[in-house]
Amino acid sequence: MAVYLFAAIDVGSYDLEMTIYQIADKGNIKTIDRLRQSVAAGHDTYRSGRISYAHINEICKVLSHFSEVMRSYHINTYRAYGTSALREAENREIVLDQIKVKTGIEVTVPSNAEQRFLCYKAIAVKEKEFEDIIQKGTAIADVGSGSTQLSLFDKDALVATQYLKVGSLRVQDILAVVGADQQNRKELVEELVDADIQTFKRLYLKDRKIENLILTGMSAQYLGKKAGKQKKDRLTAAEFNEVYEKVLSLTAYELSREMDISIEHAYLMLPSVMIYKKILDVTGAQFMWMPGVTLSDGIVAEYAMEKKLIRFEHDFTEDILYSARNIAKRYKSNQKHAQSLETLALAIFDSTRKIHGLGKRERLLLQIAAILHDCGKFVSMTDPADCGYYIIMSTEIIGLSRTEQKLIANIVKYYPQNFDYEVLKEEVVEKRNIIAKLTAILKIAGILDRSHRQKINTIRCTIKDNQLILVTDAVMDITLEQNLVSSRADFFEEVYGIRPVLRRRRMSQGKQ
Repeated sequence: MAVYLFAAIDVGSYDLEMTIYQIADKGNIKTIDRLRQSVAAGHDTYRSGRISYAHINEICKVLSHFSEVMRSYHINTYRAYGTSALREAENREIVLDQIKVKTGIEVTVPSNAEQRFLCYKAIAVKEKEFEDIIQKGTAIADVGSGSTQLSLFDKDALVATQYLKVGSLRVQDILAVVGADQQNRKELVEELVDADIQTFKRLYLKDRKIENLILTGMSAQYLGKKAGKQKKDRLTAAEFNEVYEKVLSLTAYELSREMDISIEHAYLMLPSVMIYKKILDVTGAQFMWMPGVTLSDGIVAEYAMEKKLIRFEHDFTEDILYSARNIAKRYKSNQKHAQSLETLALAIFDSTRKIHGLGKRERLLLQIAAILHDCGKFVSMTDPADCGYYIIMSTEIIGLSRTEQKLIANIVKYYPQNFDYEVLKEEVVEKRNIIAKLTAILKIAGILDRSHRQKINTIRCTIKDNQLILVTDAVMDITLEQNLVSSRADFFEEVYGIRPVLRRRRMSQGKQ
């Protein structure tokens, strides 16, 4: 039986953590060792926007120790991810370079959407419990040091996700600045978090019933914990309210003894629990599950999936697409036209694999661009291209990197207008070529449903004599589409070196 050792490193806003896992056949993932050291670099980022040299030095010392431990385990395979303290730091590139030079560890900083998707995958490792819970209305509340992510599920589908810039360390720093004491801290925290969560309620919870909350984040690991007793990983709303009242009544020192946690983590419990409490109140959930997962658990799950060492029944790609469709719905997109565009664009993509050389991930980006192609019309009918670009760049799509988000935004931007290589010159050449290739496909797919009447539901594509021959058995008149394909195929020919031609399939005498 093949066994792999893997190290996941979380360069967090408050803690640095390394977890060593053993991955066996059939997806059996076992934790071998876990090391954690507090380095509150988030204090610097959230207060001044930059990580200080002192904290950079501390981070490097801890990571050097992690590197030594990896060597003792003979581990060569690792992944190290940085979270919001690094992501928001103005001197991020300097910090990452210092870490690389001094420790040899290369840290990747995922987008917030990618980071939260990792947490989601970590929960899904507990597959049976996860799938059972999300059959009913469920929200995942992931409260981190710098931010909170709220994601909604309905009947196994991810229907919405939203980033809120409120987190335990960020709130604690504000309390310290304003001089909050034991008496008024509750009111101050409520003022800090209430507006964002109430906005989330107005946008996403109007007609949605939430029965379950899945709580993740550092403080969620300590809920239901009492010194000398086994931690409960499930709480009713009434039980959570008891914990909440206790946290409010105790000092950080008393809380550290009561819950058997460090004094540093005890200080962060109040803002965390108050954020959870506010989410509980606005959702009306009656049941809470704390699966006890960490970002490291998500990192190893992602690695095991990529290496085909583990397989999930849950379809994460569908969650990304479902999220995109809900964004399109929010901006009143023409759903029938978008579905037609999606189908036709994917048919062209699949038939031209040999000439574009793109893979499954680029296919997904094309699909999302098709879904969101006209969201800009919600803002302006006369300038949908730029408006669509800004909507996509401003809207988080779970599971996508910032680079992928920018690719989609540019495809949507150049779908209705001429492609501008000069404007895109700041993009790396490889990404610019991907944008051009996918935009060319989407433009032709758009022509095939120019009337928005879905005359052409399916096409068969073949490449012959430097032509991409698009054959349809459409019953309705397609003169408009044929002429438009003929007159607007220049960009596709420029990108691919072949020219699209639309033809109607000849029907046999008996079928006419």
